[in-house]
Amino acid sequence: MPVIINEVLVRASYFVRHFIMELKDKNDVSKMEWGKVIPFNNRTIVRMMTIASGTFTAVDLADAAIHAAPKSVDPSTFFANMLLRVNFVGVGRFTIAVATDAGMGIAREVKRNQRIKMIQEQVELTDAKLFYKQADVWLTAEETGKAIEATYACIDETTDVFSQAFADIEDDLEKIDEHLADAENKNAGLINDIEDILEWE
Repeated sequence: MPVIINEVLVRASYFVRHFIMELKDKNDVSKMEWGKVIPFNNRTIVRMMTIASGTFTAVDLADAAIHAAPKSVDPSTFFANMLLRVNFVGVGRFTIAVATDAGMGIAREVKRNQRIKMIQEQVELTDAKLFYKQADVWLTAEETGKAIEATYACIDETTDVFSQAFADIEDDLEKIDEHLADAENKNAGLINDIEDILEWE
């Protein structure tokens, strides 16, 4: 009976406290997250039960020792009398609580290590991706440099062609005077036609 009362008191106090906290937070019973309120299957209530059952067991053992001491004449009878008064259900509940708490702690540590491993792998993958992006940048920079050099070469070639064409045009303009008479003899009225065209243009 004391073990059951201890269990009910701890779980009831957890339920009432978290119910009030959740109600203040949500201001509506229909919006409450009951997983945070129900006193089962979470690490907080397991730890509370471990402490409560441990305290209960310690008090029970102390009570058994206090009552066994006056009736005992030697250590063997003391332990025998003490064992007769020990609440083994409480000791068993404490053992279960410790095992459950330890199991949850181990599971939490395993999940934490898995999470750390996943984050580390993600960081390594991000580093690899960054490395390949940097390699692509350098390749692109090299190709861009080659394209710029080809553009400069094309500009130089175009400049040479333009300069040669300009020089040829100047030469042709200078030679027009030398061939005016021959052109007029072979094509009478050609010069007048060209002058008319130039005036209209």
